[in-house]
Amino acid sequence: MSSNTLEGLGRAVLEAVEGRRTDLGTLEAEFDASREELDEQLSQLVENALVQEVADDEYELTENGERLLSSTPVGDRDDRIDTPEDVERAIEGFDLRPDEEGAVRSSFSFLRYWGDATTAEIVDATYGEEPAGYGTADRWWNDCVAERLAALPDVDPPADGAEESDGSNGDRWRYAGEVAVERPDRDGREVRDAGGEAPFGSVRHAFEELDLTDAERTAARTAFATLSARGGATAEELADALFGEHPAGYDSIDAWTDWLDGILEELPDVDRREDGGWIHDPDPE
Repeated sequence: MSSNTLEGLGRAVLEAVEGRRTDLGTLEAEFDASREELDEQLSQLVENALVQEVADDEYELTENGERLLSSTPVGDRDDRIDTPEDVERAIEGFDLRPDEEGAVRSSFSFLRYWGDATTAEIVDATYGEEPAGYGTADRWWNDCVAERLAALPDVDPPADGAEESDGSNGDRWRYAGEVAVERPDRDGREVRDAGGEAPFGSVRHAFEELDLTDAERTAARTAFATLSARGGATAEELADALFGEHPAGYDSIDAWTDWLDGILEELPDVDRREDGGWIHDPDPE
């Protein structure tokens, strides 16, 4: 396994269970971790409905666990994605440390999977998995990832002049090559189960699975990019900045604000502030 740290152990155990039934003793032989640590991780995965216990104390992935792995092809799962040879050569030519190469490679893999993503969505999905020793997401993006990602083959960065701080539609990274995973429904909503309880592997994953119109999805992604750039904001502040250009079919700013509050409530790593506003924290735990 590529990650045996306590922080990455849950993800690594989830991958180890994929495609088979296994027991605690088998996992103990595969990991540099104590039986107690592995048992705790399995208990958490079962509690989160990502793994289920079956006969004879064996474990297997649930449908939610399968969805989570397939929707977040970054970090520990990165070496299972076939990075194009020209992209790999470019990354190796950047003269980066191995962990910094991992950060760039994972960011590319995430973008390649979805086909397009905002800066905020890339940072949200990738920084926590591959912090590469950078203490803040801003430093990680500005000093390590952004320039190298833009230089990779078939990666189209945001157009010159796009102001990332306002979350405009100009802040879109795009991958012009062949996507890494074929998805029968590009907006991803068909994978959401009838109970509506599927976990979201990233903010980008949430936007694709939530039942939104195209206009709502664009508005929600723009609002999240703005929230991330500002560090925090209330739904009212986001409405003041964005409702005019992105009404998303709502007749009033109050209705738009209520709708956005409900969306932000669903997003991973987005939490309520004490003043009722919202903050996005992609930092690793």
